[in-house]
Amino acid sequence: MSWKLAPGKLFGIRMYCHGLGDCFLIQIATGAAPYFILIDCGVYHAQSSKKDRLTEVINSAKAETGGRLDLLVMTHEHADHVNGFDVTEALWAGVTAEEIWMPWTENEDDATANGLKDDGYSKMRMLGLLRDRLPLGAMRDEMDNLLGFLPAKGNGVREARDFIKRIPNQAGKVNLVYQRPGGPARVLGQSKVKAWILGPKFSNEGVTRGHVESDQFGKVHAMAATYGLAMDGATDAQIATATEESIPFQPQFRIPDGSDRASQLSETEQASLGRYQAEPWRKIDEMWQLQGAELALQMNSDVNNTSLVIVFELPDGSTLLFPGDAETGAIAGWFDAKFEPASVTTERLLQKSIFYKIGHHSSRNATSKRVLALMPTGLVAMNPTDINQKSGKEYYNGIPSEDVVRAVIAKGGPVAISNQPAAAPAAFTRGPNSTVTNGPLWLQVELGASNLPKPKPRKPRSR
Repeated sequence: MSWKLAPGKLFGIRMYCHGLGDCFLIQIATGAAPYFILIDCGVYHAQSSKKDRLTEVINSAKAETGGRLDLLVMTHEHADHVNGFDVTEALWAGVTAEEIWMPWTENEDDATANGLKDDGYSKMRMLGLLRDRLPLGAMRDEMDNLLGFLPAKGNGVREARDFIKRIPNQAGKVNLVYQRPGGPARVLGQSKVKAWILGPKFSNEGVTRGHVESDQFGKVHAMAATYGLAMDGATDAQIATATEESIPFQPQFRIPDGSDRASQLSETEQASLGRYQAEPWRKIDEMWQLQGAELALQMNSDVNNTSLVIVFELPDGSTLLFPGDAETGAIAGWFDAKFEPASVTTERLLQKSIFYKIGHHSSRNATSKRVLALMPTGLVAMNPTDINQKSGKEYYNGIPSEDVVRAVIAKGGPVAISNQPAAAPAAFTRGPNSTVTNGPLWLQVELGASNLPKPKPRKPRSR
């Protein structure tokens, strides 16, 4: 192990700079052996040199920890957070995790969780049918892009989650804990650092609430019109029928471009058809294609909203927020969490924040204005994203959101973006150069035991 916290530092955060995806290695000083936490390990599914990038990251994490993790956290079931456990599964041989945390939504013995999963499976089947009906081109490419994030059949996301569930501790047993929000703090080993769980809220509402536009930095996609077609327990045939019925005209009234049926029209009808085909703004033939992409976006939001949200509390009371990719609909549910003791509230935890892992790669709907307003000035932040390298494909529009980045920077603390290391403030340490990305393999920051900003002195009251 080469990473040793500097004297007086208690909590070290290493953000790997391997592309659009999360992988954070945390080291906590305990006075004896350090306590290591790994939060997620994945990268954008269409990222160039994906396997090489992840191999470099995993080898680095193994070298620092000796292959022994005290805590392994999977925040949610998206490729850019978990596919490191599928693409490079063999590299994890011999790695142990004393404890594994996942959100309650991954518990296959939980009826509510299973209801959410069953609903998701129905929607995935419908999306597959919609995707297969799309012609080759930009729309199908966009659908493939969106489906690549989700736990679809054969893309390795579900396999990665199941692999994580099998990672043993040093005694050869699996210690898997499904976390719910609220309750008492979880004390991390002998470190005196506590962990509080803010989300996902324990109810269907908590993971399907969508967005709160007044609390985010811009509008996002509308809910797909086809969302209601994916009924619980629907068969493929039922979904295909529902999809067909969602197209506004019956087959006998449709004349696709190039169809022989056009020759059977009257002269007046052919003239009308000619005008229709000559003016693209009139055409509605392929509008149904947009429904699939919107539904895929909505499903991605639903999975984001299952993110396990953790606040780490240091002995001096200062806190660090790791929200996964939770979006504003789920963020609203954080404030419903009931902690023990009752004097602990979400508001009080956020008011003592010294660190923020920017949510969902700085998308405009995953950083809450309410949350950011509660955080004090001097906030340290990290943003795992990739602005430039897009493998010939665009990511979601607006990621990262310049408005979000500016708002976080306005808190007055140092902010690091994973693929802009040259702009990282001096507070962050650069790792060795990556052999894949032409930049540092990681950026890291170390925080001490007394990082909470000093309160401003109050002016004496006039009498």
